[in-house]
Amino acid sequence: MLKRVRWKSFFFLNPKTAENKHENYGFNSQKSLPAINKLKDFEEAMSRLIQTIKFEDKPNEFQKKLYEDLKTVKDSDKLTVKADKTTNYYKMDCEKYKKLVNSNVTKTYKKTDRSKVQSINREAKRMAEYMNISDRLEKLAEKEVFINLKDHKPNFESKPTCRLISPTKAELGYVSNQYSIGSCKQSWEKPM
Repeated sequence: MLKRVRWKSFFFLNPKTAENKHENYGFNSQKSLPAINKLKDFEEAMSRLIQTIKFEDKPNEFQKKLYEDLKTVKDSDKLTVKADKTTNYYKMDCEKYKKLVNSNVTKTYKKTDRSKVQSINREAKRMAEYMNISDRLEKLAEKEVFINLKDHKPNFESKPTCRLISPTKAELGYVSNQYSIGSCKQSWEKPM
């Protein structure tokens, strides 16, 4: 909260700075917060207020049940897998889960080498530099895929089908919602 108050105060006290800002496409600034002397007393009072808060441990029945359920899930040797279009969860052996993930990955994707990932990162970097947001973006984060079970399909018990979910997303994809990439594509395709 104090961070947002500092930025709002800075732009209120320095309106010309707000006029000169460039488009950041929703990504946060990497700049450090400017010190504002007028907020010093307010920030110190907020800090003292936070330090005086005391919590009491008085769990209710719902919290006790939640704690017991969490302990049961952690102690289990099986995985808990979410269903695709329902609110159900299913317990599954690790080996069966790995087999389902592997079969769904090989059905959808083909194997490639590391140079393809590096090529994607290089192109994203060039696009980000062209749009002046290279200081806000990170490399393509590689994350494990996972599956959701399609329990609404026929023969679910004997032959389970899955939806493969890949959480790996390029951050530059957020920009495409706000910016027409086609209009400036020729500019960043030029060799650097």
